[in-house]
Amino acid sequence: MVSPPTRDRSHTPTGRTVQERAHRTREAVLIAAAKVFERSGYVATRLEEIVVEAKVSKGALYFHYPAKADVARAVVEAHLGSWAELARQANAMDMAELDRLGYLITEVAKTCQHNPINQAGIRLVNEYQFIDTELPTPFVGWVGQLSALLDRGKRDGTVASSVRPEVEARWLVGSFFGLQDMSARLTNRRDLDERVSEWWQFVRPSLERPTGG
Repeated sequence: MVSPPTRDRSHTPTGRTVQERAHRTREAVLIAAAKVFERSGYVATRLEEIVVEAKVSKGALYFHYPAKADVARAVVEAHLGSWAELARQANAMDMAELDRLGYLITEVAKTCQHNPINQAGIRLVNEYQFIDTELPTPFVGWVGQLSALLDRGKRDGTVASSVRPEVEARWLVGSFFGLQDMSARLTNRRDLDERVSEWWQFVRPSLERPTGG
């Protein structure tokens, strides 16, 4: 006897409701985990704290993330993914490349100040040696993005011909994250927008093509 074909219920109203509920639960757990990781650090964080923060059952947490390291990796992936999305949005805008760089820096600073996923992602990246799973490699994506941006800027005439895109991109990424770390330690990032604005006023002239140059 031939068994009837199995129905795919994911596209039914009930299936969609279940998927949407699972998605909301996963997002709630991710944001809650980010808040706890940022507050306590990876080692001191307990899954029970995430359950309480997310207001979900232990079963719901374990369904999406079987171990603490899995939650940490998901937070870091979301953190890096959100910045990649910012870069895609900026690249779609009609502006000179040096202005695009300034815009990107400002937007990234905002996420460091206000987005718990990004705040926790930065901390977890710095605590990678305590996390028993392989995390995405940080920084290289931004270095590549900024290097390409500076290279385009040399072609559109906004960036000085003396700029070495890969070298300056590494310096920009390193100095920005050093600045945000100092702001995090001293003021819990409350002054980050001001510090980044000061930093950019200092940095931009070193990248900009001189008038008539």
